[in-house]
Amino acid sequence: MVNPLALAAALQAARLSRTQTRMLVLTELARTGPAPRTARDIHAALRQGRPSLPFSTTYRVLQCFTHKGLVVTEAADAGGPAFRLSADLIQTACRPDP
Repeated sequence: MVNPLALAAALQAARLSRTQTRMLVLTELARTGPAPRTARDIHAALRQGRPSLPFSTTYRVLQCFTHKGLVVTEAADAGGPAFRLSADLIQTACRPDP
């Protein structure tokens, strides 16, 4: 389960505005906790609810989060780099399902 207040606080601490797109990307990444996912996987999940969201926006948001330390980039594979939440953010944003 994802704690949206913790995600919003993480964006504020990183001095990033809390836009809807940033929250969507961060929430989708938080759903899998420490498991790394490619930008294409995250984008595919987000497009189910928002078909107009371009891949370039998803990728730029992930790069911004990586630069700010919210997201860690793992070794690249055939699908591109894999992203996961930073360890600090996992502890605060991901809570066990009831």
